[in-house]
Amino acid sequence: MPEKKRDTEEKPIKKMPGRIGKFWHTNGGSENYSMVFFAEKIFRKLPGNWTFVVFTDRTKLDHQIYCAFAT
Repeated sequence: MPEKKRDTEEKPIKKMPGRIGKFWHTNGGSENYSMVFFAEKIFRKLPGNWTFVVFTDRTKLDHQIYCAFAT
């Protein structure tokens, strides 16, 4: 039987000048600090007026991330 082609193969990423992305999907602690450090590095290394969008699935996590970025 011939092997089926998987839909999960890498596909070319559309070039979008001025845009970058980072995806976190983890459990445990310290992700909010990792996000803050990543954002600060972007601000230091790449010129521009960056916007960071963070999606969460818990209200408590929303508050933790807000507090981490506010300091």
